[in-house]
Amino acid sequence: MYPLILCAAVVQIAGEGARWQMLPAYVAAIILGATGTATGRVQDGFHLAAAGMIVVGFFLGVIYPVYTLPKPTGPYPVGTVLLDVPATMLKAAHATPPGAPLTIQVWYPAVSETGLKRAPYVVGGATTGIRAQLGRRRLVSTAALLDAKFFPDSRRRPLLLLTSGWGGTRYDNTVQAQGLASNGYVVAAMGDPYPEPPLDLSTERSFQKTLAWGDDKARREAEVAIAVLDFLCLLDTSDPEGRLFHRLDLKHVGILGFSFGGAVAQEAASLDTRFKAVANLDGWLFGDAANTWIEQPMLIMSDGPAVDSPPYHDRRTAQTAWNRYSALLDARSERQTRAGFTRWGGYYLTIAGTDHFNFSDQAFASPVAKLAGAGPLDRVRASRIIGDYLVQFFDKTLRGLPAPLLAPDATPDPAARLVIWRRPDVMDKRRAEPP
Repeated sequence: MYPLILCAAVVQIAGEGARWQMLPAYVAAIILGATGTATGRVQDGFHLAAAGMIVVGFFLGVIYPVYTLPKPTGPYPVGTVLLDVPATMLKAAHATPPGAPLTIQVWYPAVSETGLKRAPYVVGGATTGIRAQLGRRRLVSTAALLDAKFFPDSRRRPLLLLTSGWGGTRYDNTVQAQGLASNGYVVAAMGDPYPEPPLDLSTERSFQKTLAWGDDKARREAEVAIAVLDFLCLLDTSDPEGRLFHRLDLKHVGILGFSFGGAVAQEAASLDTRFKAVANLDGWLFGDAANTWIEQPMLIMSDGPAVDSPPYHDRRTAQTAWNRYSALLDARSERQTRAGFTRWGGYYLTIAGTDHFNFSDQAFASPVAKLAGAGPLDRVRASRIIGDYLVQFFDKTLRGLPAPLLAPDATPDPAARLVIWRRPDVMDKRRAEPP
């Protein structure tokens, strides 16, 4: 039995690399090897412990697998590349310490070249340290071709900036980035440039501090997003690699963000009118723009309980401080949204049966929905709904293309409910302008 278990462990490590979910199985192999000369009850005890470890390792491997991501549905192959925004361009935004560039990841319509490898989920991530070596995300593959050539036509492509959640990474929304790129967009994603502690909603004092902190952080990150846009504008005129040279349609630029990144996206659009459309993927609102709002078209997406069923969590009746204060943030964001949309118009999409992490790749991290932070709705279905609305929203606002899902008489997926606020004198004028 021991040689068989040892061989299985060696094959697994050699084939895909060690990962923390399998640590109990590795320990079991060590135990069996170290107790090969034991006899009687001692040997039986060690064998029982090793068997238990193997079961635990198998269970962890099942609930935390090397997961797969849904494939893009657009007509274009997708390429991806990492780019470094020079520290000199970030200095005014105080994004990083002096001399440190900001790495962004760009997805784009590409040539399907033979011989190119599919990009790993974490491109250019840390390769040292126990966490990096044992993490499973390094084993997840994507649909994008690493360093592929840009799709060979003369068309300039609309540019979308993608901002991450609080403490998030540039690859947290790879599914939606790939989906948008496969539909003809260039998507540039940045992680959270400020390694700050998570939101603190433990007490009334920390809640009030968090509100001010969130407003300040949204402003700082919005300035970083603007610096990233400046960098991409330079690449469009002078790209040393030639990949993005004259490829970007800089008259039609949008911005979207997941969670806190949604507030960053709105704040950036309020500071820089080059951003012509904004999408918020299930994020609370922070920053000055949450109160003053923006004139640009905006789509807000939100999670929701399953159709015809009570909420699977009701935070307003919960007793924990986190749930109470997060409910207050929900209510505040809803008031701000209603006031802003009443004045300027907008789109509010609720997807029944989703939870917060359905709006990021985290939803696919475990087959157990609760462990992945996902709702009861099928996760691929939820991701498709999100992707379809994003594509049609930006198609309509940046390209002037038809968007059947955004029409008042649309017949969408039953889980999707879209509410449209309309201000005729603004919205009609914008529609009449040439794309």
